[in-house]
Amino acid sequence: MKTLRNTWPFRHINARGCVWALCLTAVWFVDVASGQNATTNSTVLIRAQQVYTMAGDVLRPGMVLVRDGKIAGVGQQLESAGAKIVDVHTVMPGLVDAATSIGVSGGAAELTSEITPELRIAASIDFRSFEFARAVDDGITTAHILPGTNNVFCGGSALVKTAGSSASQRLLNDYVGQVLAVCSDPVNGNSSRSRPESIFNRQPTNRMGVIWILRSQMQKAKNTSDLQTATAQVQAIADMFQSQRPIFSVSRANHDLLSVLTLQQEFNFRSTIIGGDEAYWVLDDLAKSKMSIIYTALNTGSVVGDERTSLRWNVPGKLEAGGIEFALAGGRLLEQARFAVKFGASPERALAAITHTPAKLLGIGERVGGIAVGMDADLVGLSGDPLEFTSNCLWTMVDGQWATELEVMAPTGEGSK
Repeated sequence: MKTLRNTWPFRHINARGCVWALCLTAVWFVDVASGQNATTNSTVLIRAQQVYTMAGDVLRPGMVLVRDGKIAGVGQQLESAGAKIVDVHTVMPGLVDAATSIGVSGGAAELTSEITPELRIAASIDFRSFEFARAVDDGITTAHILPGTNNVFCGGSALVKTAGSSASQRLLNDYVGQVLAVCSDPVNGNSSRSRPESIFNRQPTNRMGVIWILRSQMQKAKNTSDLQTATAQVQAIADMFQSQRPIFSVSRANHDLLSVLTLQQEFNFRSTIIGGDEAYWVLDDLAKSKMSIIYTALNTGSVVGDERTSLRWNVPGKLEAGGIEFALAGGRLLEQARFAVKFGASPERALAAITHTPAKLLGIGERVGGIAVGMDADLVGLSGDPLEFTSNCLWTMVDGQWATELEVMAPTGEGSK
């Protein structure tokens, strides 16, 4: 399969052809974004040896009918005269990455303050970034983009599709929820005594300072009677409590996970953990609080996390055994699901952790993360079973448009009569 990174006009560019290729690139981008590099037919019938709907048993064989960007039919036998036909081994829903920073340009945080709940990362997303193309190649169709964790109150996250004809179409939600950094990230580089003066002469300088800032600012927002005249920061924190938006706490070490639970009890809110490196130390506490985890530490290349946390490869299996809802995030989602199954997670929960579960946690479970009539036509075609290490992603469809070049379309292009 060709990908965006090695297709014309980026192959065989030399000095003489550089200017010509650059001139044509803009036109090519428009074609790719609008799906014109594959087919303009709005009705496609996908025939597969197996279809993972994520809503029940796997269909073997199965068919998926796509019309006008939505799923119009799912079953073992479908008919649609005039539809384009695509044959593939396996079809599954587009993958949902519930915690990522792809596409962020110009900085992910406002470093002049440690309290920036009013920041919206959506304003920093470059929808032309090739990081989205790489995500598409891995079958990721929806991404939850986080602000940087340099600050204690990080700001609002955003939800986007990884491909589409325009930025406005791809931006599903410019403010999903507030992100808190209950970890050592806001401490890095800070000093209250360094000279000369710099923006890093600020709090917090240790983990205790992180918790103090969280508690003091939450208390201030709770005690403010007139929010109309309050600062933008206080208003944003008050909105965090009052709105129905989710709250995300970036926490990795076991003592930080316990700190989140304490804050939730004190200020009467619920949050979803992002990170969870050492969740295996506090499984009972997490299960008792009905905490959900967006697990980002399934790293096959290291046993030490970002904060010198101790990583374990069987954590998803332990979360499942403890009855804790979890998603897998941070890129290479199929690889993560396969690795999770190898070390104890069930196939069903591992696949749900990269499709239905993150979609549910992000509040869009009715649109993405499954294959059912009326849902967005975000689909991935695979050469084999999704949990087989030898299976490859052949193509990705986002909102009914091919986000990768398609080379497996039936030659006749005629649907079933």
